[in-house]
Amino acid sequence: PQRPDVVFFLTDGEIPDGTADLIAELNGRGGRVIVNTIAFGDPASQEQLRRIARESGGQYSFVETRSMP
Repeated sequence: PQRPDVVFFLTDGEIPDGTADLIAELNGRGGRVIVNTIAFGDPASQEQLRRIARESGGQYSFVETRSMP
């Protein structure tokens, strides 16, 4: 099956432990996919998101969000 060239991984909270390891394993099977990671409002998983982006050749971004009054 054909794989995408780039993925944008967006989250507003914590991602499961081991997600970075799983993505690294999948990318290690050949045809590396660039994963850009974006966290909105909650930096809970930022270390995994940074790692995913770094190891895949993507970029990590954090977007501050504010509650509406």
